[in-house]
Amino acid sequence: MSTCPACKKNKLIRVGDTYQCKDPECGLIRQIKTPKAQKWLLKIADNEKAYWRRVFFDDLPTFVAHEYRRLWLMARRPNVFCMVYQLKDVCEVMLKFPVLCAAAYLRDEEIDGKLIEKAPSIGDWQSLCNFIIGKRGDQYRYDLPKCLRKILEGINEVFVNNNVSNYRNDYLGHGAMGFEDNQEYRDFGENLIVEISKHLGKVLSYYEQLSVTVGGVEFKGWRVPKNIDGKAEPVLHIKDREISLSPYIVNTENYGVLFFDNYSYGKNNQTAQGLNYMTGGGRKRFVAPYYCELYSRRFGNVIKKVDENAPVDGDTMLKNSKSASRRRTGSRISMKRCFSNVSLTSGMWTCSRRS
Repeated sequence: MSTCPACKKNKLIRVGDTYQCKDPECGLIRQIKTPKAQKWLLKIADNEKAYWRRVFFDDLPTFVAHEYRRLWLMARRPNVFCMVYQLKDVCEVMLKFPVLCAAAYLRDEEIDGKLIEKAPSIGDWQSLCNFIIGKRGDQYRYDLPKCLRKILEGINEVFVNNNVSNYRNDYLGHGAMGFEDNQEYRDFGENLIVEISKHLGKVLSYYEQLSVTVGGVEFKGWRVPKNIDGKAEPVLHIKDREISLSPYIVNTENYGVLFFDNYSYGKNNQTAQGLNYMTGGGRKRFVAPYYCELYSRRFGNVIKKVDENAPVDGDTMLKNSKSASRRRTGSRISMKRCFSNVSLTSGMWTCSRRS
């Protein structure tokens, strides 16, 4: 029985039509007979010299290392569809992690406003990255530590040169699923894996100049720390400074460490939604009153206060400054279209239906 090629410690055991590592945390699963349509992916997985660097498994922050290693495992399985979707997660984490670290470092209301004015798409995250590293005239817009700026510049270059945002939207977000031997999956996946490894190789030394701890435990390498205090706050260590990452990256008792994903404005809404890429699954809510206060300050209230005795105009729109609610929901709420659903409560005209 052979040794696991992933952890290089444990033996492989046969489970049904697969070989699996005896250590479930390792996660390696490999089909005994590889379907012809997936052999191209197995060749990529086995060619570590051209496509992969194991040093990234251990020397990068856990958020990035865990997803990069999982991509390698999906290729070794091999599973084309899992690999394609995991490639999406790797790109998102490599972009969002340094962007959120920069947001925490700068604490700039203009940056935070761009995060919450609408649910950001992957293109919006890239635009925000470009905004943070951009210039105002001849000077950089923000004074960032060199290591963080280099990481942001590098991942921005990967997205621009490989058209990652459009591919993600056209083929994964909105496109129809192709077959396992789809040439577009093969070309894009193979090229992007190479570009990701090149990028991480260029910025590895810069990643080593920062770290993230939760409850004093460093998140480094692909293994996710266990038994972390759910009330402990994530902290960014950079340039001899300790910076709270909340509310951009938060630690929760029930869902682990979440990356900010979006904020949906509502009356007294004190929560935002986040994603835990390491455990997967959908969005999870976490308490974040800061975003509610910021949204009210920058964009105003969604519901307009009116005089209870004033006549109701069926064509009157429920307005807000800068039309923020229309940007967030893609819909318009009007008295005319849902008049029967309008009621007057404590001086507020409210609608129970969104059209």
